[in-house]
Amino acid sequence: MGDYSDWIAFQKTAGGLPANILGYLAMLFCRLVTRHNLRNPSTIPGPYSADGKYLNGDTIPRRTPPPAKTDTHRWPVPQRQYEDPSDEMKTAIEELTERVAKEYNLTKGTAFDSLNAYYIGKVEVFHRHPKDYSHHIMLHPSDAKLLLVQDWGELFGLAGKLGQALGCTLVFAPRNQDEIVILERIFKAAVEHAKAGKGS
Repeated sequence: MGDYSDWIAFQKTAGGLPANILGYLAMLFCRLVTRHNLRNPSTIPGPYSADGKYLNGDTIPRRTPPPAKTDTHRWPVPQRQYEDPSDEMKTAIEELTERVAKEYNLTKGTAFDSLNAYYIGKVEVFHRHPKDYSHHIMLHPSDAKLLLVQDWGELFGLAGKLGQALGCTLVFAPRNQDEIVILERIFKAAVEHAKAGKGS
């Protein structure tokens, strides 16, 4: 029962699946079909290049160590990082989100595991997770590969499955203002991908 109790405690901070036995059983089903090696770019199948589509290696440098810690080897849902950003960074992330939403006329709604999701029409662009301020961002698969190469995130375990976008990537929360700049570039790449009509 230790795994169940630990998952319930974690799920209560996450949103999405209900923090009860039904949610736990749904998580176990997700575990059966989830992808593995989520930080390996080859996890993204198909003819996609890690050179990027709307992003490139010149503007997305390698993320400074240490790498973010996640627990997806244990539970595929919710997918979160352990470290929470500072209150200053949380405010900066919120301000960035509102600025990008206004610039691109994004509408705010809810997603499977977030009350802070942003859309172009009915196409989700990204959503922010409570507590840890990581994001699931719907990227072109080539941009998702680039971010994995440069250590900015990991693939969502259900990417390309159960109706989830193939380029759905968990992007780690910024730790400083330089990383806020990177997150803005990633947001804008997701917007361009959604505008191209390939957000699903």
